[in-house]
Amino acid sequence: MTSDTAVPSVPQRRFVDAFTRTLHALMAVSFGLAYLTSEMDGLRWLHVTFGYTLGAVFLLRLVWSGVGPRRVSLWALGGRLSGICQMRDFIADLEWPAMLKLVLAYSMVALLGCVLSLVVSGYLTYFGMLGEWAEEVHEAFANAMLLAVGGHVATVVLLTWGRTGNSVRPMFTGRVDGKGPDLVKHNLVSVAIVLLLLAASFWSWQTWQYIHDPQFMHQPRWLHPEGGYQEDER
Repeated sequence: MTSDTAVPSVPQRRFVDAFTRTLHALMAVSFGLAYLTSEMDGLRWLHVTFGYTLGAVFLLRLVWSGVGPRRVSLWALGGRLSGICQMRDFIADLEWPAMLKLVLAYSMVALLGCVLSLVVSGYLTYFGMLGEWAEEVHEAFANAMLLAVGGHVATVVLLTWGRTGNSVRPMFTGRVDGKGPDLVKHNLVSVAIVLLLLAASFWSWQTWQYIHDPQFMHQPRWLHPEGGYQEDER
């Protein structure tokens, strides 16, 4: 006999497309690996590679905010920031979810601002422009972004606490519980796969180039200075 105690499936709808989630993941991975390799002299080429990846994905995210679904646009993020006027009421009424969502929105703005400054200062440092000033600015923004990432993750964890992972799940599955139409019509899996293949191809190409041309003598001069990133020559 078959059991009739099966738990009914919970209706879900698409909340975040695969392409947006891939952009989010690549930015996180690129920054994390760039930060970890920043003080490893023998892996400076990896630090630069992930820095370039972070910059490219950031620019792609800006373009996507203009042509993608409304909920991933910067205008939508700006709408969430408008809740700062209600922060006093949130605190008075102990509306913790509302406060945390506002903090989450501001942490996203801080992250986007740090990425642009981090990549630009890193490029200037790599090519020896503006001397030690560029390097100090680069390190300052790297630490600031690390703090912003920590605040972002901590806010997500607090929002998730006691809510069975509803705040985190959309960035993994792209779906949320609830009835109704999908908030995102197209999942864009094929576009996400193309983006991953492009990133993997760039990383593989950089690795191959470093093995066969470690001094970057035959690379485009806008991509690598001749001699590459030599810590002892700065």
